[in-house]
Amino acid sequence: MSKSSQFLTALALAAAALACSPTMAQSTWDFSGFTENVANGGNYGNSWSNTISTTKLTISAYSTTGSGGALQTANIANYGAGSGFGVRNQVETLGVSSPQHSMDNYTNTDMLALSFTNASTSAAVSVVLTQLMVGWHNTSTTTGLICNGLQSNCVDSDISLLRWTGSGGPTLTNGTMASLLTAGWSLVNNYADMADDTNRATGASSGSSWWLISAYNSAWGTGTNTSNLSNGDDFMKVLSSVTGTTGNVSVPGTLALSALALAGLGFIRRRSPGL
Repeated sequence: MSKSSQFLTALALAAAALACSPTMAQSTWDFSGFTENVANGGNYGNSWSNTISTTKLTISAYSTTGSGGALQTANIANYGAGSGFGVRNQVETLGVSSPQHSMDNYTNTDMLALSFTNASTSAAVSVVLTQLMVGWHNTSTTTGLICNGLQSNCVDSDISLLRWTGSGGPTLTNGTMASLLTAGWSLVNNYADMADDTNRATGASSGSSWWLISAYNSAWGTGTNTSNLSNGDDFMKVLSSVTGTTGNVSVPGTLALSALALAGLGFIRRRSPGL
């Protein structure tokens, strides 16, 4: 192969490699702007969704309300701007009042399941959930709640984050927290004392199409954050998340690479008329 041909080949390979290189497109999902799906609206097993660009995020709720701590569907309720999503489980019932209508671990552990798909094809989309924010957590003494003996005023705000690493899609109902950890879910970390309206970095570096945001429960594991975590006194509503989606380099970048290749071709033709 001539030097000119070698140069052209190398240039073409470099352009193709750069064009296919992944990039992280950050998206901020404000849950207060989501729309409830009408099929099961207002009931247990309902869901809320929103679409940014070509990615759709659907959020549903579960809780450890069955016998032996088995997971059942719960109701996810949107409490609007400044608050976010709360969870009403089947033990609490749909008529439960504050603070139990939040995502909490009072008696049962509530959680939000996040599913990312392509808005047009419904194919799974892998994202890295990089930040979380709660919009509200209980900060006042709540009469009648014992908080599992840990605190008498129920004012904590600890959460856990899990990532789906299994094949296909997960099945959450009827599983236990222990069984989920052996069936494809992995703890990312625990986060103590979430502050209202303040993004908290998750430290996640790997993507998934499914994520679980849970009121803290030690059954998920300790992770690397072990200070100030406590079971049974965490009442909060989840307001937003920030994700990075793996995609292709932008069209302008690809066009620039193509122009570079054409410029190289012109240069070689000038240097080697017989090409």
